[in-house]
Amino acid sequence: MRISLLFTIGFLLSFPSKAEEKLSFFMTYENCITYSTHIFKGKILDEKGTVKILEILKGKTENTELHFKSLTQKAMGNYGPKENYKDWEVILFLRKIDDNFYPIKFYAETEDEADWDFNDENDRANATSTLPLSLAFSKNGKIYYSIQRENPGDLIFGEVVSETLFRKEIKSDLTSLNLSKEIKQLKSKNEIEAYWKTIRKADQQFRGLATKTDNDNLNFKKTILMIKQHGYPSKKEFGYQVNITPNFVFSHQASLFVQEQYFAIFYDAYQKGLVDTTEFLINLRGMHRAKWDRDLIRGRDLTAQDIPTLLESIGDINSTHADYGLFYFETTFEKFETEVEKITSGELSGSWKTERNHIYSFFKKNGQLYVFLKYRNGSHALPQRIHFNSKKSQYEYSKKLPLNDYFQIDRDGNLLVTKENKDLEYRFEYSKLSETTYAKRKVFYPKTEKCLPVKAPDLELKRLD
Repeated sequence: MRISLLFTIGFLLSFPSKAEEKLSFFMTYENCITYSTHIFKGKILDEKGTVKILEILKGKTENTELHFKSLTQKAMGNYGPKENYKDWEVILFLRKIDDNFYPIKFYAETEDEADWDFNDENDRANATSTLPLSLAFSKNGKIYYSIQRENPGDLIFGEVVSETLFRKEIKSDLTSLNLSKEIKQLKSKNEIEAYWKTIRKADQQFRGLATKTDNDNLNFKKTILMIKQHGYPSKKEFGYQVNITPNFVFSHQASLFVQEQYFAIFYDAYQKGLVDTTEFLINLRGMHRAKWDRDLIRGRDLTAQDIPTLLESIGDINSTHADYGLFYFETTFEKFETEVEKITSGELSGSWKTERNHIYSFFKKNGQLYVFLKYRNGSHALPQRIHFNSKKSQYEYSKKLPLNDYFQIDRDGNLLVTKENKDLEYRFEYSKLSETTYAKRKVFYPKTEKCLPVKAPDLELKRLD
């Protein structure tokens, strides 16, 4: 699944024919990030293209102002706002050449091609004309630029994303580029193995209540780039501890949408025998829980024969095209949180805490009722729509799955969560007997769990008689 919240549809300019079929705002942004030596946030001071530098997002300069003859309403045309430019700020992606700043040569395909050749007549002309593709306008915390919804078609200038997300994406993509350079420098088996071990250590360092999303995202990027550059680490060559590391990192990724986008990389490794079936199924089960907030199969061990069924139930998953690109990673990640907030911004009708301190919440949004489960480490699934079955006095998932899971509210306001076949599953608990000895016991889960109210349920919620 390719998420593009930032750059939806491209537009074409009159550039050399070899690049025309490639040109889009996707490519423009990627080359802006890849080939910029400097990124500035600035304020337009006048109608002559003078920009005061407010913030440096990449690079260094002693300049306090920049001047671009083409940063005017006349020169920018439909690529900019219609009103006075003095009311606007800009984020500029620039390349420094001979102590001067120029727009990005966004149809360059290598670092060597990125610098303008001022002996070439086309380059001299295009060095200023590409400014509209090397900046975004900013006002009141929003990012604006022009997009072409159809080709051919008119350019439409308008708000496209929050500046906060835009800046997060820039930071994320710059980090990915630096990581890529770092990982490409690894040459020997020992260097590659050592790098995998640093990823594993960083992954395991912050787990449980100490989980850090930024740490997990960084490890995920490193993992994708390592597989892209050096291949999936086999157990035969690197041992179990390294071989299992990519699976750990994948399972700890908090965004289902990120997992879906990069799933094909891990599925390909599984099909080639590089990933253990049990470990692969753990990740598939986790993705299913993130999508539907419950299991498809419960009460028995999963097998390889369950993989097609799980994939079908998850749906909307990239299982065939291995996507190693990390541009727009932050946008994809935030998209998952945005989907959650669409529901959790609604009216809270009640919340309850489980024995292990997970929180179930009921939200009302647009006349519908949803259940949202947030685990104690902050991770969560997508909210699920539920409805009341008056014949059985229970709240049921509107999305039907083979297992019959449901909710009831008792007279005291407690939430009773019933999961079919849950009582057939168990976990191991350990108790310390001495400094070196532990006792292990098998603990079965209850089929129905009582959850105590954190926020008392609204009176209109149906309770058991």
